[in-house]
Amino acid sequence: MATIDTEVFAQGLLQVEASWQRYMSSQRLTEGLRGKALNGATAVADQNFRHFQNQSQRFYAEVRKRVSDAEKLERDMALYPHYYLSKP
Repeated sequence: MATIDTEVFAQGLLQVEASWQRYMSSQRLTEGLRGKALNGATAVADQNFRHFQNQSQRFYAEVRKRVSDAEKLERDMALYPHYYLSKP
């Protein structure tokens, strides 16, 4: 069975988690604010949320690509085992 590099997967997941934490922190900073301060803090929180969304989409696309590549490799290994057998 083909595998996906777990180190790359873990790194991508950490990046998504970090962007989520930045968003949550910026969201908490809006509490109790009013007027221009609230508007500024909300703009930062919105920007952090968009960054989180983009990071998540990139991560998902990369995972789907790697899964697709692994599935193709498995199919190819089943169809052409002589090509993938170790040579003496």
